[in-house]
Amino acid sequence: MSQTFSLNLKEDKSTIRRIISVYLAENPVSQWKYEKVARVLVDEGLGVSLIDADLKELGDVYVEEALKVYNKSNVNYTSDEKEKMETLPNVIYDICTSSHVKKIFYTPHLINALDNNVLTNKTQQPNNQKNAEFSKFQKMDHVDKMKYLCEKFGIEGNLDLMKDKIATRFHPYLPQLIRDFQLHLQPSTTRKEREMLILIAKCKSKCDLDKLLADFYTDATIITPTCRYIRLALAISVELWSSGQLLQNDHNESWYRTHVYSAVWDNSFLHDKNFTSKRADCYSSITKEFNDAKNQRVDFILRNINDNSDYLSTEEKPTLKGIKADFVKGKRYKI
Repeated sequence: MSQTFSLNLKEDKSTIRRIISVYLAENPVSQWKYEKVARVLVDEGLGVSLIDADLKELGDVYVEEALKVYNKSNVNYTSDEKEKMETLPNVIYDICTSSHVKKIFYTPHLINALDNNVLTNKTQQPNNQKNAEFSKFQKMDHVDKMKYLCEKFGIEGNLDLMKDKIATRFHPYLPQLIRDFQLHLQPSTTRKEREMLILIAKCKSKCDLDKLLADFYTDATIITPTCRYIRLALAISVELWSSGQLLQNDHNESWYRTHVYSAVWDNSFLHDKNFTSKRADCYSSITKEFNDAKNQRVDFILRNINDNSDYLSTEEKPTLKGIKADFVKGKRYKI
């Protein structure tokens, strides 16, 4: 094991990525172990502080490189290997901040100086604090519990319950909190929608897109409105690009509205139960709230069907001319 640190997490990230990538490429997915990568990096001279933030940063690098190697390989993965890669982003934080991994990054002279009891106490102190906080959390009412989770796991007080960023020990309390606050959560995408988007992202040429579209139109499992919209939007986008019309600069606003905005954007709201799109010089409901302003027409409005309020309004311009005036206009009517 190296006695001096020649690699720095902040300054030598490209070298660290290369070392991780080499290890991953030389071993099958079933044998990938973060602990082994940590030892390889230490042998190469990497010094990492035992602060959770730094350990997490290194763990994120490992996940990024693992996904790159996994997606580039043409190997037929087993179901266990696929499951391992699907769960890796969700468990990496617990792995890279574990006491076992922290011990790997202790420098050799420090390990010789400290006995196992000292190492145990170093890792037990944060655990004792976590247990005390958790006991306090269990005694809170539902309002204080939600405040606690927002402050601890949220970003600027906003807690995203759709992402697996909340510590596992709090998971049993989430269903009841969701019921208490009447948070009817729906997934952003279904598995099929996600699969379609990933396949589109992997296309490298028009031939790839044409073949994928042919597969989409023969796929009997594409039955939901959103899946059909993804297929339609892709088909329209491919045709627009193939025609070469998007490269011409003499199209007016109506051309873009007919061939691009309505065809690609507005279709996404056809089956939406909450929003509808309004186009072609519609009156904004926002300006109706102003006593000192005339009722204003705008080119596009995203309107809530339930309360008839405008969530988004925009002006459309085919060129840069007039955009500055529209910025001023938008600020004037912004609430």
